[in-house]
Amino acid sequence: LSSYTSTWYHISINPMTKILLQYASFLGATGIAAGAFGAHALKDTLERKNSLGYWQTAVLYQLVHATAMLGLASTTTTAAAAASTTTTTAAAAKTVSRAIMVGNLWTAGVVMFSGSLYGLALDIGPKAV
Repeated sequence: LSSYTSTWYHISINPMTKILLQYASFLGATGIAAGAFGAHALKDTLERKNSLGYWQTAVLYQLVHATAMLGLASTTTTAAAAASTTTTTAAAAKTVSRAIMVGNLWTAGVVMFSGSLYGLALDIGPKAV
């Protein structure tokens, strides 16, 4: 074991890609936490209110979109790599900035949609539209 050496690699991540990875991580971690919380701590409450389906739908949509956000981050990585190797720097930069805009809107939409379902499942918020 004394001959074992550790090698650390530095991975360079585009700052724009990092933002999308942070969004995906946040949505994924909170989705898993909400799913576990709903399956264990809130199970009786959600079943009593007959709203377990709302909670499950909110968690499902949140986790699916967190996974899709990873794919979006992958496209920004590809576009950034293309910008450094080709002459289409402006087109690649435009693709990356559009991906960030999509990521911002997407995250806001997931928070609003899943958040409203979480509130509906817990009987929080307005009761009539």
